[in-house]
Amino acid sequence: MSRFLRIAAPRSVAVVDQPSVPLEPGQARVSTIYSGISAGTELTAYRGTNPYLTSVWDPASRLFQPGREALNYPLDGWGIPK
Repeated sequence: MSRFLRIAAPRSVAVVDQPSVPLEPGQARVSTIYSGISAGTELTAYRGTNPYLTSVWDPASRLFQPGREALNYPLDGWGIPK
């Protein structure tokens, strides 16, 4: 069994259990003891202020434009707490 962090909604997190996937040849499984939320992307996702929640990145103008959001809650896979 493995676990991951789910950002269920702005300022709401949960640790979710999931079955471990069998490893393929050449793969390894590691366990994280400590982790943190980065002050950039991860913190804005937790707070609900990440621009990808309400807009899309336009590489031509190099700006976020209103449009179909790229992220939706719940956001899964943000670290694997031990």
